[in-house]
Amino acid sequence: YLFKHALTQDVAYRELPQERRKLIHERAAEGIETLYAAHLDEHYAALAHHSTQSGNLAKAIHYLRLAGRQANRRSAAKDAVAYLEAALAAVDRLPASVVRDQQELDVLIDLGGALLAAAGLAATRVKETLLRAYVLCRNTGAPHELFPILAGLRANAGMRGESQLEYAEALTALGARTGDSAIILHAHIGMAFSHYMPGNGLMAHAEFDRALAAYCFEEHRHHTVTMGLDGAVIAHAFGGHCLWLLGYPDAALRSVRAAIAAAERTEYPFMLSMARILLADLHLFRGEVAATLAEINTAIEIADEYGFPEWIALASPRVTWARGMQGDANALSSIDQPLAMFEYIGAKFYVPMWIALKAELQARAGQFDGALATVTAALTMATTTEQRWILPELYRAQGTILLAANPAATEVAAQHFMSAISMAQDQHAKSWELRAAISLARLWQSQGRRDEAQGLLAPIYGWFTEGFETKDLQEAKALLEELSSARLLEG
Repeated sequence: YLFKHALTQDVAYRELPQERRKLIHERAAEGIETLYAAHLDEHYAALAHHSTQSGNLAKAIHYLRLAGRQANRRSAAKDAVAYLEAALAAVDRLPASVVRDQQELDVLIDLGGALLAAAGLAATRVKETLLRAYVLCRNTGAPHELFPILAGLRANAGMRGESQLEYAEALTALGARTGDSAIILHAHIGMAFSHYMPGNGLMAHAEFDRALAAYCFEEHRHHTVTMGLDGAVIAHAFGGHCLWLLGYPDAALRSVRAAIAAAERTEYPFMLSMARILLADLHLFRGEVAATLAEINTAIEIADEYGFPEWIALASPRVTWARGMQGDANALSSIDQPLAMFEYIGAKFYVPMWIALKAELQARAGQFDGALATVTAALTMATTTEQRWILPELYRAQGTILLAANPAATEVAAQHFMSAISMAQDQHAKSWELRAAISLARLWQSQGRRDEAQGLLAPIYGWFTEGFETKDLQEAKALLEELSSARLLEG
């Protein structure tokens, strides 16, 4: 039959007895399976619909999972979630049994991966979904099922500013037991972040290197979509951030650009958008405002096209900061909304740094009281979430703002700069040490303590072997030249 109007078709359908409707849907599904057996993947959505309406729960769950996985591969994350939540609802209608628990576990694993992209790494729904899967997996699961659950929980915990160590250690034990290279890869990534956040860049970078050594694109590519994560992208990008902290700005840039190449190879927009954000971060570290803005705008375009709300939220403060640094007077007034979005989605990873960017814009606008309150909030979050890697820069920023607000507060400001230098040295964070040394050397220069200023700054500047075109090293060079010139004039 053909209907000229959809409403007529709907009325005719509803007038059919329920059992008759179920039979029609069952036969429709059987017909599709027979007619299109050679390319059934083109009809998963239709098969899922007909199987659901026919009441054939086993087939419904099967095809809803396949439709969800297919949507996820096509970066249609919201559609994937819808299919997989329908599959979960179908599982809930099954009688209690070991088989039913296994089907729930299978669906939850797929749903967790889809939610990472659709709702964001930090989403509470991701945590709840994967924790339920974790409970089931302990009873019925195999190592290959436990792996994506642990990797997803690790990523979720990290994004929420919670400890990742439990999951990283569990992945390490699982990798040792199975010898599975994909598990070993993500175990190294988990351990890397467990070192990185507290400020041990050396150990973190070594673990990221071990992760890259374990990576094989052909073997691991399917995990990128099913888990929402790619090991090479993460290890290259954050390994690059470690390199910048450790004092290698050019090597850092090469590493994060390798993350872009790895993300492009995956053909998975979720990873590409993330990699672009992390490249923007590195440009920000290097003091390259225009490059930061260009990369972050590209990341937002990708995230907006494919529907990744977390990446849009995380990218927004970078845009606002860059515009403010380029002289946009309206930038400061628009930074609170994306920062509030972080709280809404539960994200705390790197957030202390973005709160500090607001403080920088406030200070530039002469809002010193507000800037001090903001940087104090950043320090509080960094401390409570054990993101000690950023503490040297936050203490330096606090000293800078105090001095700008009250030029007579030299002693307190100097104490903040010295604390920043000491923390940076403990972390082997040469880039933070250089930045804090510049601030303290400028203060001492203003007090006529030029020899002390030069004695402080010259050794750390002389340590560097690359990145001399970057903002901090250029500033250090210019300041050392000023100090040398002043000594010559005095002589």
